[in-house]
Amino acid sequence: MTETNTYMSWSLPSVSDYQTQKNIQVVGDSQSPAHDLISSSACGKTLAASRNAFFARRLRAAIEIDSQNKDLPSYFPGHTLPSPGGLECREVFRGNLVFDQFINLLKFDERTIKRIFADKSQSNEHYTPSYQISAASTQGQQNWPYAAIQKPTLFFLKQIQEQRQTQRQVESIAKAVLALDAKIKKLYKDLDQSVDLDGLAAILSYIKNIWYQSSDRAMVTMYSNQALQAARAQLQQAAVQLNDSNLIYFLFELEAMTSYLTHSGDHQQVIAAGVFAGNYVEVCQTDLTDFGATEFCVRERLFDEIINSAGRGFAPVIINEYGLVADGNHRVTASWLWNVLKFCQDLNWTCDDQDFQDRLELFFDECQKGNSVLLPFSKAVCPVSKHEVLSHLAAYLSTPEYRARLNTYIKPLIAKHDYIVQLPAVLLPEYLCQAVVKSGYDDGSLVQRACPSLY
Repeated sequence: MTETNTYMSWSLPSVSDYQTQKNIQVVGDSQSPAHDLISSSACGKTLAASRNAFFARRLRAAIEIDSQNKDLPSYFPGHTLPSPGGLECREVFRGNLVFDQFINLLKFDERTIKRIFADKSQSNEHYTPSYQISAASTQGQQNWPYAAIQKPTLFFLKQIQEQRQTQRQVESIAKAVLALDAKIKKLYKDLDQSVDLDGLAAILSYIKNIWYQSSDRAMVTMYSNQALQAARAQLQQAAVQLNDSNLIYFLFELEAMTSYLTHSGDHQQVIAAGVFAGNYVEVCQTDLTDFGATEFCVRERLFDEIINSAGRGFAPVIINEYGLVADGNHRVTASWLWNVLKFCQDLNWTCDDQDFQDRLELFFDECQKGNSVLLPFSKAVCPVSKHEVLSHLAAYLSTPEYRARLNTYIKPLIAKHDYIVQLPAVLLPEYLCQAVVKSGYDDGSLVQRACPSLY
């Protein structure tokens, strides 16, 4: 059941169409009852109340160590995930509390176990250089018809293949949990009664670095002051209920809340909030210039996105804590392509036209300025989006069928509508979602964590 506050119209997607397009099996917990978290109005106060109610329920569940409660709203992507094996997969319950999900991660991420036991004198093998940077892309190199616009240089990131865990490594999970519990109890004991924000930030940063650390130097997690104050209030309120059993559950939950508040605060405006398919979701209006595209686009899909942007609509873009696109690259690229064509709406759309070439150059130069009077954008277009927009645009304009549809369908629509300045986005904290390398997981041969900073 879906209970969402929003002041924009929306509709549910077709699950069957999505499964066909992605060649996946969508799983869901059919036993989970409806949630009663969100009220019916959609004003700003209610949106804030939705968020506060979600955090309060999760923190209360952590105090009670209510690990098996499938009725508890979860962080996206939820407590139930597909098992390895692609279309033959089944549902796997990984626990609903954040600490339970962390323990589930230890089953296939040996590096995290090593980080728990690590000291500064050891080698860097317990950190996570889980990707390699390959040679620059040459895609479209032979068909770059823009003499005045330099083709962006892009590089590929490739996940490093790692060894399977042995049974001995799996057996060390219990020892790792005990060691982690002892370390967190010590940090909490050293925290003064006033709960100064620096001390609280140190505890939460330690937990964040246990989830993921990409170098031999612990990352200093920059929590916002507002998020830390909210965390302190929750900790002080719960202090009398914390004990040796539930402390680690509560602090893992508190760190997730503090990170979420910090990252979601980077977005301009929450336009919808609530429980969707068992997960708490906030949809934010995000500046198009703040999206970091991460993938090449499929030409046909990209063209469909351009068509749909003014007609059918589209799903929110999924972004991680770095502001990079985890899902929705085609939507972001289509929006930039729309804006480019709108800027050139009075011209003949062909790469053989010098005025068209000059206008394209001016578009990207104006975006680069950051204070353009001609365009409503405050930052430069990211290199991946720039590469994809220009390479696909050249292909469309050189193909009679695509060019005809652009001129007969898109051009009239562009004249009626404004630039696309913002898109709706949903934050998916990469370090919490336990993403895995798709190929091995789909065929059931390997469960390997995807590096959270891969994007």
